[in-house]
Amino acid sequence: VTGNDFLPNGMGTVTILEDVANGMTSSDGSGEITYTPSTDFCGSDQLVYEICDNTIPSCDTATVHITVNCPVDYPAYNIDVVTTVDANGAPDSLGRTCQLQGIVYGVDLQPNNPVQFTLIDATGGIALF
Repeated sequence: VTGNDFLPNGMGTVTILEDVANGMTSSDGSGEITYTPSTDFCGSDQLVYEICDNTIPSCDTATVHITVNCPVDYPAYNIDVVTTVDANGAPDSLGRTCQLQGIVYGVDLQPNNPVQFTLIDATGGIALF
């Protein structure tokens, strides 16, 4: 947090005066403060710290505003268990499809159950597996 603080006599001491409300902080004494948000927390948090130049002595305080972005809940879709096979021996997903909005980050297939599927992204790119 000391990147914007000027101490003419070098590094001073950093003390957290008002800790965060929605997480935990730790300081290693070098002026670096580590923030860990509480589980499932997203939103705004803040802390107030004091930095002191011990040779003068003089101190100043500052507030650090923290924003924790909420995770995006991506949709999940399960296709029913394949119970039929077409005339060519390929499994049939019973005509079920799903349409996902945004970026597809992965497809999870059951191990030992190889199937063929097609992914079509928003730009029209097609990948056949």
